[in-house]
Amino acid sequence: MEKLKQLYAGAFGAGVAEITPLPAAGSHRRYFRITDGQRRVAGTLGQDVAENRAFVYLARALSRAGVNVPEVLAVSDDATAYLQSWAEGPPLYDYLDRCRKSGVYDDEAMGVLRRVMCDLAAIHSAPGGSIDYSRTVPVGEFTEDVAMWDLNHFKYCFLKVTATGFDEAALEKDLRRLARLTASRPGDGFMYRDFQSRNIIVTPSLRPLYIDFQGGYRGPAAYDVVAFLWQSRACYPEAVREELLQVYCKARGFNEAETAEFRARLPLFRLLRTLQTLGTYGLRGLVERKQMFIDSIPTAISHLRQMPAYVMEKFPEISRIIAALSKTNDPEKAADRLTVTVGSFSYKRGLPADASGNGGGFVFDCRAIHNPGRYDRFKPLTGRDSAVIEFLERESEAAEFINHASALADASVERYVERGFTSLCVWFGCTGGRHRSVYCAERMARHLRERFPGIAIRLIHREQGIEENI
Repeated sequence: MEKLKQLYAGAFGAGVAEITPLPAAGSHRRYFRITDGQRRVAGTLGQDVAENRAFVYLARALSRAGVNVPEVLAVSDDATAYLQSWAEGPPLYDYLDRCRKSGVYDDEAMGVLRRVMCDLAAIHSAPGGSIDYSRTVPVGEFTEDVAMWDLNHFKYCFLKVTATGFDEAALEKDLRRLARLTASRPGDGFMYRDFQSRNIIVTPSLRPLYIDFQGGYRGPAAYDVVAFLWQSRACYPEAVREELLQVYCKARGFNEAETAEFRARLPLFRLLRTLQTLGTYGLRGLVERKQMFIDSIPTAISHLRQMPAYVMEKFPEISRIIAALSKTNDPEKAADRLTVTVGSFSYKRGLPADASGNGGGFVFDCRAIHNPGRYDRFKPLTGRDSAVIEFLERESEAAEFINHASALADASVERYVERGFTSLCVWFGCTGGRHRSVYCAERMARHLRERFPGIAIRLIHREQGIEENI
């Protein structure tokens, strides 16, 4: 800390009145709040000189490009310490905690999130030559080999640590294919690399401020979009995620074909990013015993289970590993865990029977929601079809309905898990049990899967004859 005090005195001509260590995060850098009684700044100590110099360079380059990042105020001669302007406000992850708990993303929160996506589009659209990639670390570009570093992180820091069995040759083939499909292409710009809600500060003016970008270099924009929208612990509702994705594509100026191409690549980066994240959780959590990373593992595995089948069929060994990770090793615990039955039904055919016998749960009446079944083009479809989903998600009443229902269900799930209960039902009814109730049940089931990865979820569409575990 003495080096920071000397740096502060040299920069401001004043002595330090107080220097306070800040909580450690995932890196080995150490952070401090420094004040002389009149001003506050942030101090950083780190022994990785190349990384420190990259941060200082990128902070200045991004600032020139109009991105709101901390101002670098002073740097030690040996680049192992630097001062930057104080970032006032909570991380976006903490700011959104009230939204995750209530299930309601109000206008203020959505305004901040939209601004984040517009800022990310600006970062990715930075003019060519505004960043010198010979000064980024550890490389200048996200090549196939660099993608393999991420994927080997998953293999050695998660699979090996957890003693998960796999076919080495088959896994290597899958990982190589995924690396090849996600490597940077001509025309790619700056990739932030760790663009997630803990690295975004919500300032008092609600203007987001971006930190922790020292690992950025040239690479595919889809990597950052996925890192933010599909962050394991953020748990954005699907409707929110979709709206933010539309905001990003519009801010980039994509036409219809470019938007379709961009969207088509996202699942590959979802897979890549989640595997890389599990590697980090294995290292920081299982090896270094940092609890916040251990707690995040089930949610990341849950995200892998939700990968589209058409993507996973390209990677058979990864698919087999995901199936193995999803199974419990303790049958007694599996039998005792909470199972939430989520379903849809038609009021014309009566209320659903309670197979558990305990009568616990909710029946939500969806008939106040605008009915797609009134329109001929939707009559042969169900709430699982994209046209019906798009229709309902244009109606704010459907989103509000689901948000309120989710808040009630979340509270019960949390209490049921605490008390060791094993069964809860959440039913949605509408006139025909085809459109609104099916849509709501699908949204609820996926919300609960993301929010509570440790529970079992049984999805039933009674009038469609559909029953599945998700």
